[in-house]
Amino acid sequence: MVGSRECLRNNYPFPLKQFSEGDRHKFIHFIRSDQASDCVAICRSNQYTHLTGKLDAEVLDSLRKSLKHVCNIGSGVDSIDVEACKIRGIQVSNTPALAAEAVAETVIFLIFGALRRVAVPLRTARKGQWQDDCPTGTLMSNKTIGLVGSGETASAVASRALAFGMKVQYCTRTESSPSLPGCTRIDFAELLRSSDIISLHVPLSPETRHILSKAEFEVMKPGVTIINTARGGVVDNQALLDAVREEKVWGVGLDVYDEEPHIPAEVREDERFFILPHVATKTHEIRGAMERVMIENLKAGVLRDGCDGVLQNPV
Repeated sequence: MVGSRECLRNNYPFPLKQFSEGDRHKFIHFIRSDQASDCVAICRSNQYTHLTGKLDAEVLDSLRKSLKHVCNIGSGVDSIDVEACKIRGIQVSNTPALAAEAVAETVIFLIFGALRRVAVPLRTARKGQWQDDCPTGTLMSNKTIGLVGSGETASAVASRALAFGMKVQYCTRTESSPSLPGCTRIDFAELLRSSDIISLHVPLSPETRHILSKAEFEVMKPGVTIINTARGGVVDNQALLDAVREEKVWGVGLDVYDEEPHIPAEVREDERFFILPHVATKTHEIRGAMERVMIENLKAGVLRDGCDGVLQNPV
């Protein structure tokens, strides 16, 4: 188990050997030690990826004799070398469907914060000051939001956006992707040109890395707002910073970053960025449910040699 015992909410079917402090070098040393020689599974949530780095061939081969299963508590598997696991006969599971409601609520929160430039009045009120120097924001209602992706999270965002009086349009990577009721499907290029708000809901992959880069920002509407709760790497951070400086982008709402846990100083110091430290799923309900699914995945994968939760679509 990578993480602290305080984060556990359920009883585990196996003895736990914890790694909760250090870095990748210390993690590799730990799993190669006698302490971990009988380890059958690695369980890790996204918040502890910085402790281990990518679960790749180096990690897997350090536990080659015993490891059967790698379980990610969360939707993404970009920090796991899935192909290397497959070659070695190691199962990989995740818990994607459970995150949708919590992430969707966070998206709405980030939209509100970015449109109203909430970072400034929050700081002002905390200092006991009044509203004189606070910027004037803009409404959510009657805005057109473009969702990149149409999975469960995008669907949950769409229903909430409609309730706030927004027009919702979306694009998908394939024609077979699910449709979103009450929303308009368009292509990616048109979504970039016509959306007031663009919210990203795709997994990080070679195809989606920097899906928003300099060329994409150039064709967006002036005053667009960007929301990212997917993965930091789907946006070219330098291109985003340039677009904000040039006032092409009105505001940005972020919960994810390219090199977590590091948040670039330019992002932290610019009040047009409304930011969170990757906490979209950090609720008692969702984290507890994710952990229960992970336990069932472990039971199936380790005790019964078959896991229903293997690599569910994280979109």
